[in-house]
Amino acid sequence: MESLVEKAKNGDKQSFSRLINTIQIELYNIAKVKLNNEDDVKDVLQDTILDIYKDIKKLKDNDFFKTWSVRILINNCNTVLKAKYKTKNLISIDEYLQNYEETSNNVDKIFSKLNYEDVINMLSVSEKMVFVLYYQEDYKIKEISEILNIKENTIKSILKRGREKIKASYKEDSLYE
Repeated sequence: MESLVEKAKNGDKQSFSRLINTIQIELYNIAKVKLNNEDDVKDVLQDTILDIYKDIKKLKDNDFFKTWSVRILINNCNTVLKAKYKTKNLISIDEYLQNYEETSNNVDKIFSKLNYEDVINMLSVSEKMVFVLYYQEDYKIKEISEILNIKENTIKSILKRGREKIKASYKEDSLYE
């Protein structure tokens, strides 16, 4: 991917198109979680691709193309949300939680037995974003922290809270022995 980024920086439109094709589904999934409206998602994706094309020469480290692109997308989503609801800080992450303890859980077991959308829709918007990045897009906690500009421990706490919500919601269904 690094060579494609370099070629795109030098004006190769075909390389840029191939780059976008490699991350397009991921960008769509993230925008869908943030915006929840298909028309807004399509608009934001178009704006994001234009912003990426316009600013790709500003990218300092080619290894971070994907992360950089996701940040642009999230910023564009936030702009749409602010304009739509005319409120600042519409989506806020809870205050940092202290004393995080890793708990073993059966989230993978739950995901295999349930419809993914049903599971993800029981979460708050901030939890949805972290869950999509972590479970669906396979980002590491450190990468999510960089993308969302949130401390790693906060990401861990959000994941823990979300898993606990899912576990509590489906405990009655005998998914846990």
